[in-house]
Amino acid sequence: MPVKRVKRVYGVRLKAPNSPSGNPRRCWVVFNVKGERIDVMDEGYDGESVFRRAYPGAIELMAVKVRYTDYQQALSHGPIVPRGDS
Repeated sequence: MPVKRVKRVYGVRLKAPNSPSGNPRRCWVVFNVKGERIDVMDEGYDGESVFRRAYPGAIELMAVKVRYTDYQQALSHGPIVPRGDS
């Protein structure tokens, strides 16, 4: 996964209950300094390293327990390509 080129980003980790077969349901919603959502990243089995590799030096604001439907909704919005200087 390529490193994203943005100045400063913040991540909120969404933690939904595991699937019935035990698969993790975690994702990151990534914001720029203006508070605009610039990315949504599913962790999969890689855990938080997905976020750390894509955004070195990013700040994790919080981890929030959410319902499965909230997790699905966050992922459905998909990644946003930053415009200009984030």
